[in-house]
Amino acid sequence: MSLKVVVDGSQKTPVWRQHVSFDPKNPGDANVKLEVVSEVKGLLRFVETQFLVPIYPELKPDVSDKDQASSNLLTKRFVFYATDPIQIRQLQVVEDSSDPAVSVAIHEVENGKGELVLTIDRSHIGNEPIRLAYHLKDKASGRTATIAGAVASRSAISIVPSLLRVVRNDEGILEANAMVLCHASARAEQVEGEASATVPVNLEVFLQGRRIKAKVSQSGSSFARVKIEIPADCEEKLREDLEPQIKFDVFWGEIRARAEKKLLLPNGFIDER
Repeated sequence: MSLKVVVDGSQKTPVWRQHVSFDPKNPGDANVKLEVVSEVKGLLRFVETQFLVPIYPELKPDVSDKDQASSNLLTKRFVFYATDPIQIRQLQVVEDSSDPAVSVAIHEVENGKGELVLTIDRSHIGNEPIRLAYHLKDKASGRTATIAGAVASRSAISIVPSLLRVVRNDEGILEANAMVLCHASARAEQVEGEASATVPVNLEVFLQGRRIKAKVSQSGSSFARVKIEIPADCEEKLREDLEPQIKFDVFWGEIRARAEKKLLLPNGFIDER
């Protein structure tokens, strides 16, 4: 028996596996199953070809002044495979799109496996995202692997939805629901490699300059559901407000964020007296 192995052109790893089953010719005969394993030669490919690196300005390093420069440096690693006859030490990095705030290097992890290492200076990341694109080139074989992405400043905390719907509950009280999301917690789980503990969330909510009742009804490591109650004595002024808004002041661990959200009032509320 002979097998012809044709590896998919989108193969990303140096080992290709395929299971082959042979049905019995006669009832009662045993099934035959084979696993075909093939090492892919001349492979040059990133595991992921696109990336987004979020930078959270609200996260301030707790370091001394002399360590401030190094604390602003963020390292991101992107795995690629380069199999024989391609040699990682002979690869060339070509920067299609680059930025002075980002430096790039190649690191050989083990035989046939490497990392493209980006060192990012967070202190030089502004409001506009930085677009990056890199090519790994092997001159001997002419093969190329490409990865592209962006480094972008993002708010560590966001509140959804953008428009809070106000309803009157069974007790006649106006209330609204919102969700606070901590994107930095999700990032921390990736960096640390383990789930983050639930951090107590404290928040203050204001309507027309007055603090109103807000309760965290459910929370996790990166989210908190909030129920907001609007006092009855605020309703009259609420009817006079052309664009009513609620202001949030959120404290999530050491992170503080502020936000404003518009209110969608119930149908007929303006006409109530």
